Amino acid sequence: MESSFTALTLALGSVGVVANCTLAATIMFRTPSHMRVYSRILAASAVSDLVGVLAMMFSVTKQQIFEFACMLEFNGICTTYGIDACCAAFGVQAHIYGSTCLLLALSFAYRLSALGNAAAHKRRERVSHPNFVSIIIIGIMVIQTPLVPLFHQALARSDPALQTYRIRRGFGKQKVIGIFQVTDPFTIVIGSYSMMYSLVPFAASIVMRKMIIVKVARIQEIISATTKAQHEMLMKKFPLSFKALNLQLLVASFYFLGCNVFGLNLVTVNFFPNLPETSPLAVPICNLPNAIASIFNLYVLKPYRQALLCRGGRTAPVPQSLHWASRGSDIASAVSEVVGTRA
Repeated sequence: MESSFTALTLALGSVGVVANCTLAATIMFRTPSHMRVYSRILAASAVSDLVGVLAMMFSVTKQQIFEFACMLEFNGICTTYGIDACCAAFGVQAHIYGSTCLLLALSFAYRLSALGNAAAHKRRERVSHPNFVSIIIIGIMVIQTPLVPLFHQALARSDPALQTYRIRRGFGKQKVIGIFQVTDPFTIVIGSYSMMYSLVPFAASIVMRKMIIVKVARIQEIISATTKAQHEMLMKKFPLSFKALNLQLLVASFYFLGCNVFGLNLVTVNFFPNLPETSPLAVPICNLPNAIASIFNLYVLKPYRQALLCRGGRTAPVPQSLHWASRGSDIASAVSEVVGTRA
């Protein structure tokens, strides 16, 4: 069973490594000029996801509910370096969970800003400035960093339940195990903060999704009064845009599904012991967005899809005829960027 879980985790991680490296390389060499700002968010997401899947492969964490605690059985290379390295790797994953949802919200906010009307042009120009977006991305990555040592402190502590668990499972002292003690206030605060830090930007993204759809509908009316050709061109993108927005949220929601798996097993194991335990699936499910989001981005974003299919040149600049919005922020390119699966 241990070997099967390890093989599943490493297989999922390998897919994520290949997908994120491919997306990062494609962004570097095949990004059209009109997507140069948005591509920074996309690239940051790919790098963040890559770090997440590498941390998952490094630790190979299997959760097991034991009484009112969650035992973290580490089966990865981190066991060579001891409990400190394994708990730090788990903290990195918690860091990435929150960063992923914040980058998701940033991508929605950027696209919503790009779809603003002419009266908000100055604000759009500021939000669309590459340096401004880069500063936000750096802030997102830095602000979550304290979670790594905090999770290490919470999970690496000594607890009498650890010895009892080792005896019950027949593990020797060489087995590296961390503990998420549900009854410990410090651990609960850290875990709750990590979840809420992810939940708030995710909820904001849901709200912004609806706002994007409303703004696209308004732009559609403006376009129909401007040029029929442009209207038809953008109309072809609308169904895919809406599907992509839904897909974007669906992919990110797997993290919360993993959290629910953990919470459900915490209840069932203690009060309904005859039900099967599925808590070992919690960590792989939480990391699933980091592994598969880049695959969807490569498929949904046309310039990158064409690059993989060996179509087109190094870049695909927007034709001059499409620059019918004010300087530097045209609605045509904004709508095309709405197609992105997740940044």
